[in-house]
Amino acid sequence: MDVTLYRNVSWGGWASDIRYTTNLLDNLPDNVRGYSIRAPSLPFIKHYLHKEVIYPLAARGHQGDVNHISDHSYAGLLRALDPSKTLVTCQDLIPLDAPGEASKLGLMRYRLNVSCLPRAAKIIAVSQSTKDALMRHFNIADESIEVVYHGVGGVFKPLHDRGFLRKKHGFTNPTILHVGSSYPRKNVRFILEVLKDIEGANLVKVGFLNRSDRRFMAREGLSTRVLQIDPPLDDIRLNGYYNMADLLFMPSLHEGFGHPVTEAMAAGCPVLCSDIPVFHELFDGAVEFTSPYDVGEAGSKVRDMLASDRTKLARKGLDKAGELTLQREADSTYKVYEEVHEQRR
Repeated sequence: MDVTLYRNVSWGGWASDIRYTTNLLDNLPDNVRGYSIRAPSLPFIKHYLHKEVIYPLAARGHQGDVNHISDHSYAGLLRALDPSKTLVTCQDLIPLDAPGEASKLGLMRYRLNVSCLPRAAKIIAVSQSTKDALMRHFNIADESIEVVYHGVGGVFKPLHDRGFLRKKHGFTNPTILHVGSSYPRKNVRFILEVLKDIEGANLVKVGFLNRSDRRFMAREGLSTRVLQIDPPLDDIRLNGYYNMADLLFMPSLHEGFGHPVTEAMAAGCPVLCSDIPVFHELFDGAVEFTSPYDVGEAGSKVRDMLASDRTKLARKGLDKAGELTLQREADSTYKVYEEVHEQRR
């Protein structure tokens, strides 16, 4: 059985697909090969020409006995590939549940692609919450969707020189960390509202801040209390920030999985999450939860965690992260390949 793992179009930048497919290829047998096309230094429109037109034409000639489309926003490749031997990984369907985050053109393109998902022989959902969304939006049968949780890489781990790192980088105050984009669903303004009420604490924001949040920071006198780190950030540096921080704060309104939470847990960093269903599904017993709408409640939780023993808070997270290995993810994914292959025999 030969498997082709279709990766996102590469154009010299950072794509969310890169880590997922790289980790799979590193942990799967040699009969699984990655395939993509490169679109270097192309303007926005031409990049999508490659994604929507050129890539499907090229993909047809590189099929394996089983095909795996690694990103549901590329599900349009099912029009070019044999759907009876093709599976797709779906991270989330957030643009359908929170459509205000995308442009009209972007949402139209997204809908056209994900409308192809029911054609796939199998779908890998990264959480039960994502599986539920697939069944709700597309009426896909339960048996056609397999839940495979993401694993976390071994580079994310506690460092013995945490105190030295904090001193070297000037982390003298209690430090809250957020890792992610500034899309509305990430609830960054809420983090800043909480920070405003916690005297003496600082925020490290790994990811861009939008113009509105920067204006809010300036207006509220928070600019000197926020250290913003531009992506991309390699895993070794990111692991350092997880170790230096006193807690990771993830008050997201919507998520498909939550990579920063698993990374933080593996690094021994306590986590405060929003009490949304997907986080309860994945991390119950390993993290603290708060309402993503109540600034007072979240602020109280942050203060309590900053005043508590960090090592004790982190212990359950370390145990949970130990269950989410890359090899377990790869092995579960390969079983889906075998199921698809067996169905066609």
